[in-house]
Amino acid sequence: MNLEIRSCKSNELPTVIERLDQEFVLNKQRSLSLSKRFPNTLSVENIEQIRVAVSDGVICGALSIRFFEWVAEKQAWYGAMIGMFWVDSLHRGKGVGSNLLSSAMQFLHEKGVDFGVCCTRIPDFFERAGWLVNDCGLFGEMTNRSDPLYIDTVKCQSVVSVNSDLLERLRSRSFSMHVARCALDYCTVPIPAINVLCFFAQNNDEIDGFAIVGEENGIGYFYEMVAPPVLWNVIWSAVTDRFSRLFVNGHSDDPFAQWLTEKRVVVWRPQNKSMWFRVSDRIKDFSIDTWHVSYFDWI
Repeated sequence: MNLEIRSCKSNELPTVIERLDQEFVLNKQRSLSLSKRFPNTLSVENIEQIRVAVSDGVICGALSIRFFEWVAEKQAWYGAMIGMFWVDSLHRGKGVGSNLLSSAMQFLHEKGVDFGVCCTRIPDFFERAGWLVNDCGLFGEMTNRSDPLYIDTVKCQSVVSVNSDLLERLRSRSFSMHVARCALDYCTVPIPAINVLCFFAQNNDEIDGFAIVGEENGIGYFYEMVAPPVLWNVIWSAVTDRFSRLFVNGHSDDPFAQWLTEKRVVVWRPQNKSMWFRVSDRIKDFSIDTWHVSYFDWI
């Protein structure tokens, strides 16, 4: 098999999006193209970071890379996220995936990133390539609905209609560990949601606290609480009042996740999907055991 691994060309992007949509959206009875879900990744502006495998002129595999700023250990790090990893069913077992991943890892070295990270259901494949499983993430479901508590003080809007500078200002004050986001990053719609909402408490021109929640057919997907503890109850009540069923993302060192456990309103199960790849010498002396990327930031 004559295999070439390279960056996607602009005229190939519609085909790549079509194949990725077939794999991750249509085959799973979902809606909304990945290009709409991840405009910060599947775009002409990001074309160099979309890697393709081409065999005899036919695209038979692809993956996407998104560079981002990671704040942790009171420092800013240069990270790279890998996602949308696809190999055509007719070409699986022929080394296409391994070659794609190897090319992507070399690309990360060339770009001088500190680390790579991905979320995968096939950790063994990444481990063989030198990646490490490190996941303190939690996933749970609401078991008890909270009584409405001053929920009229909490506003709910599409997250893209909220001033992203206000959201980021609060996130930077609240989290010592986070992915720095720009306005385009708030346009993300993680699978399986079809819309993303922001529940927020506001005082004058400042947002005092907020939660980011995806929705699909009356089901909610809680991604992130960014608020002082005094506001957790009222924001959580507003969220639970809206949805008949609510899934929640968190991590083991998250005070809000611990609060939900104490309230006995969510039953958690650990995740083992996050894989990390140390690239620069700068990161080798740091422990990443507690590092956690919010589900909202994955691609």
